[in-house]
Formats: sequence, C-alpha cells, structure tokens
Amino acid sequence: MDHDPAGFECFDTASGRVHVSPDFRDAAEGLSLRRFGEAMAFIGGETVDSNRKRSVVRVEWGGRAFFLKRFTRPPAKDALFQLLRGRRPRTHAEVEMEMIRAFRAAGFDAPEVAAWGEESGRGLRRRSFLLTAGLRDALPLPLYVERNADALRKPSARGAFIGALAGFVRGMHDAGLADPDLYSYHVFVRGAPSQPSFAIIDLHRALKREASSLLDSARDLTALHLTMPPAFASRTDKVRFLLRYFRIGTMSPAARRLARKILKRSKRIGERKKFAALFPKKKP
Repeated sequence: MDHDPAGFECFDTASGRVHVSPDFRDAAEGLSLRRFGEAMAFIGGETVDSNRKRSVVRVEWGGRAFFLKRFTRPPAKDALFQLLRGRRPRTHAEVEMEMIRAFRAAGFDAPEVAAWGEESGRGLRRRSFLLTAGLRDALPLPLYVERNADALRKPSARGAFIGALAGFVRGMHDAGLADPDLYSYHVFVRGAPSQPSFAIIDLHRALKREASSLLDSARDLTALHLTMPPAFASRTDKVRFLLRYFRIGTMSPAARRLARKILKRSKRIGERKKFAALFPKKKP
C-alpha cells in the first residue's frame, strides 16, 4: 500500500488500482471494495440508476449510506475529447473525484469521496468506479419541494428559496464550475425554505474553467429548467430566478438572451426520444 498525491491510500492488483480515503477505510474494507475486481463484481445494495454505460447502487455500512457508481462501458469519445484538448485521458471515476474536490474546495457542498478505482492499462474505455458517502439530512430538490409545499406557497419563503437557488448556481459559474447534468434531482436541499442550503451530486460530466461562458450557463440552466417541479414552473418564478441569477432588478438584454437560449435548448432537448422517455409529460 502507498499513498497518492491527494492523500488516498492506494491498493494495486493485476486488474486495477483502488484509492481509499483514510476516513472511510473501514467502509471500503467492510464492503470488500479495496480490490478493483471485487468492486466491479459487487452484488447487493439497492439499485438507484442503471443503464448500459454505468450503474449506481445504494449500500449501508456503519449506519451510513454510501453510493457505488460503476462505469462499465465508458464511451471512447470522452477520452478522445480529452486528448484533443491536450489532456491525459482520465476515467470517469477520476474525473468525478477531481470535480467533487474542486466543488468542495470552492465552498460548494458535494458528497465525500470514500474510494475510487480504475482498470489497469491505457485503453480509451477503461472501466472505473466511485464510492461516495451519502449526504446527511438533505433531500433531492423535487422531494424537498413536495414536502415543503405549504411553506413554499408563502411569497416571502418562495422568493427566498428561488433567490438562494439562483445564487447557488451563479456562484458555481462565477467559480468557473459548470455541470451539464444540473438536473433538479441532482441538487439536494437542507434547511428551512426561507434559508435553504444546497449540495450537488453526480459530477462526472462537470467542468472547471477559468470562467463559465454563456453556453455553459445556458446548458446548465436548461437541465434545471426542464426538470424543475411543476410548482416552480410559472413564468413569474422563472423571471425571478433569472433576476436573482444576474443580480439585477429588471430583465436586462443579457438576461433576455440567456432566457431565449434556455427556451430554445429546452425545446430541442425536450423533443428527443431519450429525454421524453426519462421525463414524460404529465397529463393536466
């Protein structure tokens, strides 16, 4: 066993290398995740998400929830994209680990990385996995809105909540952080509706740049716009969000341009069969 520059304990086998946080050594050992082959063959837990490229299961250890995400068929184009940008090809697990650290370093709440591992070799489609500790006392945004529906009907609490959410996203972009998977169910909420705090999960496609562009903003806000609970779908709520995002009192030309870009992207993405299957329109 040795240690990597990030302070993780490293365990090498013929199949791959696993990096374990000293704070979660017992969980990784108890769940038999210190060997890459065992992690990828793990059976058990509750399936949270699964498709042909990756799977996520929820497991319990020591009274705490953990989430094991396995990237089983990573697209070669992702590694090629990194090569074209002059970067070393990295596995999805390494990218997400680095982005979680970037978000947390910038002051944004995100899950703690308990362990991560990647397959041996230099191929463009190396498998990998990431184990994160579940966020404490936080709910996905749609569930939070549902459980706090009465409080959020009050104009003051509603305005404070929308303003805080807009401030959270604007703070990300000001820090050069962007996430095209900024779906509402990837945003977690704690606290009262009048004083909420936010956290973010699922960052394997997130980016860190010197500054976020209008395209980054439109892409991220489109994901949020398309998946916001119906209770926050009114034009008033959306305008209020943009005003708080731009920190202005009335809609400026820049805010209108962004709004048009979001609506245009939303229409295009919402018509895709894949998206329509994931988020079917509810009957009135």
